[in-house]
Amino acid sequence: MSPTQAPTPQVLLACGASVGVCSGQTQVANINELHGVRCCRDSSTDPGDAWDRFRPQTCPENVWGASNDANGVCQVASNYEDADGMCTGLGGRLCTAAELLADCTRGTGCSLDLEMVWSSSPVGGSGSRTLAAVDRKLEDDDDVRVVYQCKGWPLSVSFFIGWWKSQII
Repeated sequence: MSPTQAPTPQVLLACGASVGVCSGQTQVANINELHGVRCCRDSSTDPGDAWDRFRPQTCPENVWGASNDANGVCQVASNYEDADGMCTGLGGRLCTAAELLADCTRGTGCSLDLEMVWSSSPVGGSGSRTLAAVDRKLEDDDDVRVVYQCKGWPLSVSFFIGWWKSQII
């Protein structure tokens, strides 16, 4: 008998914008697959350089987006580790699926608005049609837009729940 290998870790991909063929969708990906990279950065002031904030009406306050690496190059085929490293190198982080679906990186370049891109959101729930929150841990005084997903449907369905003050645990 051969030893059983551990499964490859998985995270959620999310559509790069709320427009186009992948609008509102997420999908599960193994961390060694190749996908596009978009980054988020939390900042109360304009962090400058590659960071943009084109959709303040849908994206949580203080979240800025970027699509180019430190050399100004688009990364459209990176594995998860390289994607995470790119965002960290820019002084940011991989966006959560909720931030991507809220258009925090829409219009930031690299033609990724119509593509599935890496998120930092882990795959949640093991059963079909599981309702799971996909958002980062928030401070208790943050204004949040929570996006939920119905997993296990033919397409992942995302819908706007509302703005309110809350602490996600």
